[in-house]
Amino acid sequence: MTKKQLSIFIENKEGTLIKVLELLSKAGIQIIASTIADTKDYGIYRVICDKPEDAFIILKEAGINLQLTDVNAVAVEDKVGAAADVLRKLTDSGINIAYMYSYLEDGKGMLIYKTK
Repeated sequence: MTKKQLSIFIENKEGTLIKVLELLSKAGIQIIASTIADTKDYGIYRVICDKPEDAFIILKEAGINLQLTDVNAVAVEDKVGAAADVLRKLTDSGINIAYMYSYLEDGKGMLIYKTK
């Protein structure tokens, strides 16, 4: 399955992340999962939320640099080795993962990944 992900580019300076979070909060948008990858000058804040299209519009109108993209999502059993089993199948099929993160949804693990 696919999910919509926001990739929000945030400068590494005080107050930029809280601005994003407050805008989403005021709009009643629930963050389901998120991760931040940072470099010296900026971070990429990747977000799965309940209303991704609305979040995109709100943040874009606030002058925030972001993208809305489709990412792959795989549900896995909540047991030892389940994620490794899925990744093994992807790897054996020649699929290269650019990045991945996970969260729990309805008692199952959700692996979110983007391919290269």
